[in-house]
Amino acid sequence: MARNISTTFDLSGERAVIVGNGNVALDVARVLTVDPDHLATTDIANHALEALRRSNIREVVVLGRRGPLQAAYTTPEFLALAHLENIDIVVDPADLELDHTSRALLDAADAEPALAMKYTLAQEYGAMPAPELSVNKRIVFRYLGSPVALRGTGRVESLDFVHNELIEDRGRLVARPTARTETIETGLVLRAIGYKGTPVKDLPFDEARGVVPNEHGRVIGPDGSPVHGVYVSGWIKRGPRGVIGSNRTDSVETVEHLLSDFSTGRLAPPRAGRETLKALLAERQSDLVDRDGWKAIDRAETTAGDASGRPRVKLTTRAALLEAARE
Repeated sequence: MARNISTTFDLSGERAVIVGNGNVALDVARVLTVDPDHLATTDIANHALEALRRSNIREVVVLGRRGPLQAAYTTPEFLALAHLENIDIVVDPADLELDHTSRALLDAADAEPALAMKYTLAQEYGAMPAPELSVNKRIVFRYLGSPVALRGTGRVESLDFVHNELIEDRGRLVARPTARTETIETGLVLRAIGYKGTPVKDLPFDEARGVVPNEHGRVIGPDGSPVHGVYVSGWIKRGPRGVIGSNRTDSVETVEHLLSDFSTGRLAPPRAGRETLKALLAERQSDLVDRDGWKAIDRAETTAGDASGRPRVKLTTRAALLEAARE
């Protein structure tokens, strides 16, 4: 995001720890270890590419609070790591020993095939020869661990974490800390622990799940009936899971029900037309970027990318984006 353009990260150490094991954690681990020359042909921002070229990081530890079956990353993302050049994927076979409940979940007749595939992949990574003497960079997966302290003087130098065990709680397997702790020396700690929805004034909200209660996108009030004219889509609708394609399908479902409500008379006709709405938005936000402005930004970025054989060169400041939008 443009507002993060000035954010810098200390990449001078040889190890980084990412807390969390969803798809974002895997993406960050991949970017920190892949050869920057491979990234140079993508649409990565120029300032980020230069920082990665100066990076000393050789190992990235991905630390998840629960076990391999509960990891939030998807099977395709996990599998894709095996195809990274000159990067070893490390999993300790001891971390793959399942508790009784997890084993029953995996062996159940109605277990999702993706769950078995995810675990099989972890086993395959764990069976690879130990790469201690390898010249490759490494992505190391650690399961059943939660951070408890960061240590260092003026900068992070190590992370303390507690080993967890899984227990059943209201039908879910949750992580419970044990008495065993461990310390990892690291010069960088990043957090990728997922999205948590926040409530909007006057709308119902499920605090436990972090979503707005709904049925197929229609917001549902405390009495179980739809809230007139209010709809949700994306993670605030179903929680933080899935990929871009999931959000597209999810949005289509919501819009289909919105249109159905309109066509059957459940929604009142709009009080004013599109031009009135555009005028109101322009009055409230002078820097409004409409679809034409977005297309102008896209055109400016892709044109700049053509000169260097890249999909695009990203504009990373608000001023540059607004200038391009006005072209």
